[in-house]
Amino acid sequence: MKAYVRQYLFLVLGGLMIVTGIAYSVIDFIRHNPFKDRIPLEAPGISQLALEPGRYGIFHEYSSREYDLGALEVTTTNGQATDWQLEGLAIHIGKNGSGVPVRMKPDTGTTFSVNGKKAQSLYRMTVNEGGVYDVEVETPENAPIRLSLVRDLDGRLLKDLKLAGYAVAGSVPLLLAGWFFYSREERRKRPAFARKRRKGR
Repeated sequence: MKAYVRQYLFLVLGGLMIVTGIAYSVIDFIRHNPFKDRIPLEAPGISQLALEPGRYGIFHEYSSREYDLGALEVTTTNGQATDWQLEGLAIHIGKNGSGVPVRMKPDTGTTFSVNGKKAQSLYRMTVNEGGVYDVEVETPENAPIRLSLVRDLDGRLLKDLKLAGYAVAGSVPLLLAGWFFYSREERRKRPAFARKRRKGR
């Protein structure tokens, strides 16, 4: 029994470490899903938001299968959005008090769906200094649209992937030790089995 436990113990421990690390990463991402914690923006209008340093994305949300984009227009190919026209939409973000603007870059490479709502990314930006920021949104003819600010998804995914990677890396010594003991026990069993066969003859 001791030999059996010694043969498989480290392999089991290494496997458990990998499974636990991956499970923890998945649970952590679900609990801190940036899409669920997104911040709605008044559009058109002015909002004051308390932002922490980090990367953010600005998304346009819509609810139906059709692209009810309000002030925006979308070019579709086979029902999929391929080009978002942003003419007439203006977003200004600056530090409250100082008015220092936050630079935004167009980014339409991310989509998501939460609670029946779909969303398409419009811009990405980096907040270097935490504090209160003024967000002003202008739309053609003041047409209402739904915009939201989402904390960096790529950073969240990278963090959880790192956690899973640490678990895999930490399991390597256990797996190597387990393979060593497993191989040694298997080598011990083979001569004994061969001797039994020779005695039976």
